[in-house]
Amino acid sequence: MSEKSILSSAPRSFAPSRRAKTVRFAELCKRVLGFERSKEIFYHPNPDKPGPWLKSKINKSGKKVFEDDYGSFRDSLLAVEEAVRIYTLEGHSTKIVIKESYAKILDEVRRLRVELDDDSLSAVARKQLDAHPFAQRALPEDFIPSMDALPHSDYFKRFVLQNENNVEDQWVRQKKSNYNRDFISSAAVDPNGDLLFFKRDVEPVYLRTDLFHEWAHRLAAQYRNAETAFFNAVLLEQRVDGWYFPSPYALTDKGEHWAVYGECMLAPADEAAPQGALRENRKYFHEVCEASPLRAVIWMRTLHTLLKSGALRRGTMHRELVWRCMRTEKFYLQRAVEFAESYLTSEDPKAVEQAKAVLDYLLPSQAKQAEAA
Repeated sequence: MSEKSILSSAPRSFAPSRRAKTVRFAELCKRVLGFERSKEIFYHPNPDKPGPWLKSKINKSGKKVFEDDYGSFRDSLLAVEEAVRIYTLEGHSTKIVIKESYAKILDEVRRLRVELDDDSLSAVARKQLDAHPFAQRALPEDFIPSMDALPHSDYFKRFVLQNENNVEDQWVRQKKSNYNRDFISSAAVDPNGDLLFFKRDVEPVYLRTDLFHEWAHRLAAQYRNAETAFFNAVLLEQRVDGWYFPSPYALTDKGEHWAVYGECMLAPADEAAPQGALRENRKYFHEVCEASPLRAVIWMRTLHTLLKSGALRRGTMHRELVWRCMRTEKFYLQRAVEFAESYLTSEDPKAVEQAKAVLDYLLPSQAKQAEAA
């Protein structure tokens, strides 16, 4: 079978997932069990050290050159202790952390949104909410439906909601200037495992997409061998003319490609695809499988490994995602294997190496037999 036919031939009959029920905001409020107060360190840009953050080294020609230095960037930041609230949610171990000053603003937004559900108060509440500058900001309650949909929300220890831009954006703009010099992130994962949201609005599709994206990063951290196989699959599939990638941001590095791809694999099938500068090429699960079966099988097999684990906190999409995993193996594994095997006889040694790495992941039993022989 030719490379193009392997990539394009796939079943087109995929059952849609069930539409999620809309939950009234007042009901979500009942799942916020309260909060405790504490103090934590937050980092802020230092106006006296605006960058660029570089370090020098001697290259092979003996010349002194400069390169990006993350350590210098981190050392430039100002550490400030600030008061916070730490919220507890029903059904999830994840805590939500908000600075006290920001939480007080959100308290007023919460009050008005609750009044919208009350017919006797809704008209006045709507008028006041429309005039409120933070009316669209996401509250702890707004994260609950998306958290319920995650395959395993325990991957996140805490969410931190901030009313500032990501302090790391200025570093990303320096390091990835070839991507977008005006880059502003809506979410990020802190090295300690916290998921940070910046000036986050409540729009549910984007909120869920960002949550799925960051969750995919956590999945990759648990299954590094899968991420390596996935990246080799990217290198193989991009050899085909017209190869599929979810968005330009997916091309910034292999970790982001995995995470952006995961947004598509996890998204509810009955949900309108997000639109925007970074999402113009977004597809749904079955379309992604048709466009890139090799990556699809690797990603969904990794997810299936997690879903089969006994200690899993099951999400509302658990059955749907298990079905997708099984469907991917049934209809795309053979196509993926044939596509990878077609490069074993390539004259390009890198292509052969990439194909072997992918096949070792897809066919582990055969790989073990080859080692034994």
